[in-house]
Amino acid sequence: MDLLSESYADQSKLTEAVIAGYRAPLTVTGWEEGFWNFSTAPRTNDLADNLDDVSMPVLLITGDADTVVPTADTVALNSMFPDSRLVIVESAGHLPQEEQPSDFMAAIAVHWKELAR
Repeated sequence: MDLLSESYADQSKLTEAVIAGYRAPLTVTGWEEGFWNFSTAPRTNDLADNLDDVSMPVLLITGDADTVVPTADTVALNSMFPDSRLVIVESAGHLPQEEQPSDFMAAIAVHWKELAR
């Protein structure tokens, strides 16, 4: 579970129950085939070439301690969209929705309100 451990800024939030939840899909019959098919599927689109075509506002949320997708990479991605907003959640790693759910949901609520205008 190294990747999962790396995803949390606060290791105390990575409980046995959380780990069990992430392991649960591995108990489904045929998961290996599904994962293999997903992993080996052709990837012909370079999405970076199309980001400026996105016509709606984009919300990017990252943790300030994300080491899986470094925060700096998300900051750079934010600049590639014509209309985007970046929220960096404090005291969170790759899973801000789990480590700081209130801050995560607040960011979404603000984004939705802006879309509704």
